[in-house]
Amino acid sequence: STWGNLDRHSFVMLSLRRLVSLPAVKVLLPASVVCSAIYLYIRHTRRYRASISRVFSWTPETLRSRIYEASAYAESRNTLASIETTSQIIPDTNISFLVRIAKALRQKAAASNDTGKKKNPFLPPFEDGQLIAELSLSHSLVFNKFNLVKHHVLVITKEFQSQLDLLTQADIEATWLTMKALNGLAFFNCGPNSGASQPHKHIQIVPLPLATGVDSVPIQAAVQAAPKTTDGLFSISQFNFEHICVMHQGVDSILSAYHRVLTHLDLMEPVHPKRHYNLLLSQEWLLVVPRRCAKVDSIDINALAFAGTLFVRSESDLNQVKSRGPLNILADACYPTVVSAV
Repeated sequence: STWGNLDRHSFVMLSLRRLVSLPAVKVLLPASVVCSAIYLYIRHTRRYRASISRVFSWTPETLRSRIYEASAYAESRNTLASIETTSQIIPDTNISFLVRIAKALRQKAAASNDTGKKKNPFLPPFEDGQLIAELSLSHSLVFNKFNLVKHHVLVITKEFQSQLDLLTQADIEATWLTMKALNGLAFFNCGPNSGASQPHKHIQIVPLPLATGVDSVPIQAAVQAAPKTTDGLFSISQFNFEHICVMHQGVDSILSAYHRVLTHLDLMEPVHPKRHYNLLLSQEWLLVVPRRCAKVDSIDINALAFAGTLFVRSESDLNQVKSRGPLNILADACYPTVVSAV
C-alpha cells in the first residue's frame, strides 16, 4: 500500500535508495565510478597526445602548401576583400619607400566604424575560408580579410589575449614557422596608437618581396649599414625618431632580444604611456618603434611603414607624402629621439 500511494518521482527515488543499499551494489558502484574516471582520463590523454602530434606535424614546406590551398578556397568563396592598389617608389635619404595608393581602404574604415554589435573575428566560428590551420594548442593561422598583399596572414591566439600584452615564446614560435613558410616579414601593432584595429592579440606576416621589382625589405640596406654597438642594440641613422633595432640569431634568441629592446625603451610595464609601439621582425633583425599617434592627418601608419612601405587612400595623401617626405611623416607619428642605442 505504501508503494501504491507514491507519485512517480517519489517511487523512482525510493527505488534507487533501496537499490544502492544492496551489498552487491555498494561494491560495484564505487568501482564503476573509478572505471569511468580512468576511461575519461585515458580518452583525454589520447586526444591531448594527438593534438600535440598535430602541432609538430607542420613544417615550413607543408604549411606553405596549406596556405596556398586555403587561399584558393577562400578566393572561390569570396571570403577575402582584397584591395587593389597602384604603387610608386618615393626615395628619401637612401631608402626607397614603396607607397601604395589604395582607395578601397575607405571600405575597411567604414566597416571598422560600424556602430553595431561586433563579433570578435579571431574567435570561432570563423567566416568560411578564413581559417587556414591550427598551428599549435595555443595559436591558429587566418587570412587578413582586408589584404593589400596576397597571402597576408595573421597568427592569432585561440583564447582572447590583449593586443597590449607582451609577446610570448609561443607567439614567436608560431610566427617564426609562418615566416619561414612564406619567406615573410612579421609585424606587431601594439595598442591603438600603433595602428592596431583589433584588441585580440595577433601578429601579421606578409610574404617578401612586398612588390615586384622592390628590394625584399626597403629598409634592409639601412639596417645593414647602421653602426652596431657592443651590446647589440643600434639605431638606423635615417630614422629621426625614437626606435631601437637589434640583430638576432633565430627563433630561440628572439624573445630575449625583444625584452632587451623593450627594457631599453622603458616599455616593459603595461602602464607606461609609450607602451603603444610597432614591432618588425625579419629573419635577421628586430625593430621596435614607440608610437605617439595612429595617423598623421589622414594617413594611417602601422608597422609596415617603418619597413619602408606606406598605404594611402587618395592622391591628396600621396602628394602629402611626396611633398613632406616619408621619413617626416613617420617622425610625426613617433616620439623625438631621446634614447640612443649608441
